[in-house]
Amino acid sequence: MERVRCLGCWSALGDAEVAVRPVKELVEELHLGEGRTNQNFIVDCGSRRFFVRLGADLPFFGVNRQREQAAARAAEAVGLGPAVRHAEADVMVVDFVDESRALTEEDLHAACDGTDGSLLKALGLALRRMHETPVPEELEAFLTAVGGSTVGWGGPHLAQWLHYAEEQNYSRLPLLPGLRDLIAELESVAGSLEPNRFCHFDLLADNLVLRSDGTIFLVDFEYAAPGQPLMDLRGARGARANARVLSARRLWGDPRGE
Repeated sequence: MERVRCLGCWSALGDAEVAVRPVKELVEELHLGEGRTNQNFIVDCGSRRFFVRLGADLPFFGVNRQREQAAARAAEAVGLGPAVRHAEADVMVVDFVDESRALTEEDLHAACDGTDGSLLKALGLALRRMHETPVPEELEAFLTAVGGSTVGWGGPHLAQWLHYAEEQNYSRLPLLPGLRDLIAELESVAGSLEPNRFCHFDLLADNLVLRSDGTIFLVDFEYAAPGQPLMDLRGARGARANARVLSARRLWGDPRGE
C-alpha cells in the first residue's frame, strides 16, 4: 500500500490525507470484483475517490500494462470507462465510479436469456460502442507481433498462449496434441474473418460496471486486443450454455450484415 500512497499524483490535490485500502476489504461494501493479475486499491484523497490498479507486465500471458492503459484511455474517450488520472509502468489511477456496482453472473444470465431486457440493451450498446471505436495503435502493434493476419478467431492472446505452450512442451494436461487441427476445424465452421475491431476479450461479470443511470462501463482491459466482436459476445454470455447470444447480436448489429 505504501507504493500507492507515495504516488506523485496525489500532491496535485493539495494537502489532503491520502487513505489507501485494498479492494478485497471492500468487495461487499462497494459491490466490486477483485483483481486476478493485479492488486486493486481504493484511495480517498480529500473529497475525491479513486481506483488504483497495481501490477507488473506478464509477458507469457500477453499482459502488458502500457497496452492496458492505452485501451482504458480509448474507452474513456468514448464514454465507456472512468477517467484515467495517472499512469506509470506498473500502476494506473482512475476515477472511482460512484453509485455503481459490478455485475454478477446472475445479472449476465438474466440479460442474455431475455429476463432483464434493460440490462441486455445496456450491455449491447456498450459493446457496440467499443467495437466501433478505433483500435489503439498499441494494440495493433501487439497483433502484428504475434502473427498479424495469421491470427484467427481466438485473437492474439490465444495465438501467443498456444505458441508458448508448444515451446515449453506443456504437459500438465494432454491438450496440445491435435489442438491446432481442432482450432482450424472450429474456425472453418465459424467462417471467414471480418475486419478486426477493438475487443475486450475478458468480459467477466465483474468487469462490467452498472452505473446509476443504467449505462455500463467496461473496466479491466489487460486482455484487450484487435479481434472479432462475436468473440466478445460469446464471452459476455457467461457460463450458461443456453444464453441467447442472438439477442445481443441483434442489439449490436451483426458484423456480417445477416
